[in-house]
Amino acid sequence: MRIFAVSGYSGTGKTTLIAALIEGLKKRGYSVSTVKSSMEDSMPPEGSDTWKHLKAGSEMSILQGPSSTTIRFKERISLSKTFQFYDSDFLLIEGMKGLVIPRFWCVGEGALEEAPPPGTVAVVAWKESGTTSNKMGVPVLLSDDLDSLVKVVEREALDVLSLVL
Repeated sequence: MRIFAVSGYSGTGKTTLIAALIEGLKKRGYSVSTVKSSMEDSMPPEGSDTWKHLKAGSEMSILQGPSSTTIRFKERISLSKTFQFYDSDFLLIEGMKGLVIPRFWCVGEGALEEAPPPGTVAVVAWKESGTTSNKMGVPVLLSDDLDSLVKVVEREALDVLSLVL
């Protein structure tokens, strides 16, 4: 499995880009999984069975529905511990600016005013922004150039076994 991130501030098109990359990679025959980093916890609804399990002290609770499975841990676990759940060609991560892995840095309609996080291989801007270059020396790609973006992911994504997380 190979790993690649899409990061940027709120409202810069990260989720839209992740969705487009998933579609682009799937069209090329790859399987794709994702991780979304969030500043908010997503807990089961209060009073639900899985909520009761976690509140009672279960370290992990698994909800198996008719067509999906939800795994919830009582606390945040390391990214590397989640790898056992993936059997995909690519793992795309939305967020996690502090993780040093290859990434796109989304600027949306804005300009690149500060150095992007370590691991940034390209800045992604919206076509309407007019951003085509920056003073940081990082290539700028437009969000609607999906073919080029997917090629960068194919070329730059790292094998998870080479990472120390």
